[in-house]
Amino acid sequence: RRLVGEDHRNTLSVTLHLARALRESGRLTEAESLFRHALVRLEPQEAEARTLTIPAQVALGRTLTAMGRTDDALPLLERTLTLSRDAFGPEHWRTAEARLALGECLFLLRQFRRAEGLLREAYVVLDRDRRAQPQVARDAAKALQRLYQAWGKPAMGQRYAPARHR
Repeated sequence: RRLVGEDHRNTLSVTLHLARALRESGRLTEAESLFRHALVRLEPQEAEARTLTIPAQVALGRTLTAMGRTDDALPLLERTLTLSRDAFGPEHWRTAEARLALGECLFLLRQFRRAEGLLREAYVVLDRDRRAQPQVARDAAKALQRLYQAWGKPAMGQRYAPARHR
């Protein structure tokens, strides 16, 4: 920070990596704070920083969802999916990741039919590109299994069983 400044792209990138690590370790409140801190600084540069902003917005939405704040996460994730589709295209893994995050949020809101469509679309792209993003592909498969289990359709979830996703 002292060397390049608070708003430098590299500083913000490191901040986002730290926020993701905090989220993955369950420190959601701290993660939310860092995601918001970085996003405020990225907004003015959004056009050239979309490779940072869009994943950060997805990560913030997933953090809010994990905190049980689906009402806050839902509009953020809906906007982010649109941004991702416009920036990267509908078949890009980043757009699939945005679909996955929105689908998980909708699942928790018990909007199973909407969640299913998004999760299946995400899975198709992520499964195809699984070598590039194996963890995200596994997350999509697990999300579909959870969805079908909660929806009372466990047999449909079997096609996404872990043995297929190693």
